[in-house]
Amino acid sequence: MTAIKLRNAGTFSDATTKIAGELSAATAGQIIGTSPSRIYAAADRDQANHSPLNLEQALSLDVAFHQATGREGPFLAAFKHQYRCMTQEAPRPASIVSQIGDVSKEFGEAIHSLSVISDPNGDGGVATTPNEALRALKEIYEAIHALDSIAVGLRKSAGIPASDIPVPEYSSQLKEAS
Repeated sequence: MTAIKLRNAGTFSDATTKIAGELSAATAGQIIGTSPSRIYAAADRDQANHSPLNLEQALSLDVAFHQATGREGPFLAAFKHQYRCMTQEAPRPASIVSQIGDVSKEFGEAIHSLSVISDPNGDGGVATTPNEALRALKEIYEAIHALDSIAVGLRKSAGIPASDIPVPEYSSQLKEAS
């Protein structure tokens, strides 16, 4: 059984995973002239042979992703997210509005993955398999991240200090002993 590995949202590893998930690792490899295993290695920072894709490769994959889906490329989104985090730059209000589509998509994927788990005819039958749970958790965290990005941008654009906002710890319940 192959387990689904969670990637931190907004990272280049996560962008590579999204590209491979949408286009397939084989197609992504063909686009940039490499093998599917090279795509997997770029997506997994824990692999000994991990080697991130270069900017030209990322741009080519983002263009292909956009052509296939009509959505912003995952590498561009990761780059903007990391840039904003490093510079403390707040997204412009128009940018926040454009992020609403991403939030809707991410929550839709989270809801879909949860409906798969609740399907008694799914892979695990009545029981939830570890892969189903990991897929659902991945989608849930991506949805939270997308919504959190809008919240941070809104807070920064309004000039509200982070210390003035009560922030819940989303993952605290998951860390509890089983």
